[in-house]
Amino acid sequence: MSITVKPIAYTDPEMKDFLRVPYLVQGDNPLYVPPLMIQQKDVLDPKKGPFHKFGTAQYFVVYDGGRPVGRLSAHVNPRHEELHSPDEGFFGFFECENNPEASRALFDAACQWLAKRGKKAILGPMGFGIYEEVGILVDGFDTMPALLQTYNPPYYPDLVEGYGFTKAQDWYAFGGLPKQDLPIRGNFKERLPQILEQTGYTMRQPSADEIITRSDEALRLFNDAWGPNWGHVPFTNEEFKHILKELKPVLRPNLMRAAFDENDEMIAYLINAPDINPAIRAMRGRLTPWGIARLYWEARYRTPRRIRSLIMGVRKEHQGRRIHLALMMSIYMEFLKFPLENWDCSLIAESNRATLRAYRVFEAEIYKTWRVYRYEMES
Repeated sequence: MSITVKPIAYTDPEMKDFLRVPYLVQGDNPLYVPPLMIQQKDVLDPKKGPFHKFGTAQYFVVYDGGRPVGRLSAHVNPRHEELHSPDEGFFGFFECENNPEASRALFDAACQWLAKRGKKAILGPMGFGIYEEVGILVDGFDTMPALLQTYNPPYYPDLVEGYGFTKAQDWYAFGGLPKQDLPIRGNFKERLPQILEQTGYTMRQPSADEIITRSDEALRLFNDAWGPNWGHVPFTNEEFKHILKELKPVLRPNLMRAAFDENDEMIAYLINAPDINPAIRAMRGRLTPWGIARLYWEARYRTPRRIRSLIMGVRKEHQGRRIHLALMMSIYMEFLKFPLENWDCSLIAESNRATLRAYRVFEAEIYKTWRVYRYEMES
């Protein structure tokens, strides 16, 4: 049977194949959580996805005897080029059957497309940005991914490395259960007010509406705090507001903390959300009216059994004053109220040593690892 790769525009009929490949490849795996189709379409649509305002992407589907067996995107990001290297392009949305010939054809197509645009190296996989779904899962295949994490079969690293890709950066998820007998927990009630008194900060539970209303402030804080992160590209206002809009249904005040200075300016925050992936898995990525109602109930009202810590950031000039520990102490005591099955803290780059140390204070353990790869293309 012949292997063929076809470049796909969003408006092409074959876009249906691009969208259904993940289900064809992984749909039978009980741990796989498919993307919500409506959200995936919006991200990929050049008229709706915020990335397309400044970046360029090409979609590819590989066929084996006319049957779709894999997909990926190739894309260029001018904002990454300004901060990092004009020689680097990306691949993302990678899914493929255990077929080295098919995956090689996909990577060949992506490299050729990027080479025509002057790129000498390809990084991936990742969505259209470093803070979207990122990496190939290389460890932790035995548990369901948390909200907004990727999952793939164990053979994916072989397909990628077999082409010649090598490790660029690992990203970790810490997991576990909050412990009533955590050795340092006895000091939380004393240390938390001490930190706030020493710094002069106040801390409260912001609402989702407050975070969205103060999105410009929250965006500046995030871009400032995460500036040193590996591969960091600052969010645009449109990207950040799009993310907050997508996250709003799962943002509960009791799962969020924010710190403010004497002028009521936000200087740090920690955002957690109920992990509703089991419910998404049950719907197989498709939103029916009943499914929307169920997801809303899971996100807003059900006592959480799985929680994902999504974002923590402290403005640079306020770092080193232990405010991140105060945020974590406060939310940790909140988590002890719930019958949790898993607390996921992710994704943390292996180069982000300060955050890695912070989670280890709470005796969280790394339970999943994703890898971003790099390939030097032949000139």
